[in-house]
Amino acid sequence: MEFRKIIFFLFLIAVLFYGLFAARGVMFPPKLKILSPDNFSTIHATKIKVSGITNPSTSIWIDSRIAQSDEFGFFEEVLYVHPGYNEIGISVKNKFGRESKKILKLAVE
Repeated sequence: MEFRKIIFFLFLIAVLFYGLFAARGVMFPPKLKILSPDNFSTIHATKIKVSGITNPSTSIWIDSRIAQSDEFGFFEEVLYVHPGYNEIGISVKNKFGRESKKILKLAVE
């Protein structure tokens, strides 16, 4: 009888963890990692390439422009910046409406 209770308890824990794993898109925002350029860096050109990694099948916006990612979540976009101080907003949103945002701050010489 004690063995059945242990098995039932382990089964309930497994179902709970699976439910949390399956619902992670609803509970947590998508990850967003910017690979280049580095934040607070100085750029010597007015044309830059912004690249990063996020969860696959998320919507990506870089300075209000829609960007595309591959099946692994890698994205890359070429932007033109003005000399001086620039801020580039990057936002990703999953299908459940959860959103992650980052702002790159760059100096362009």
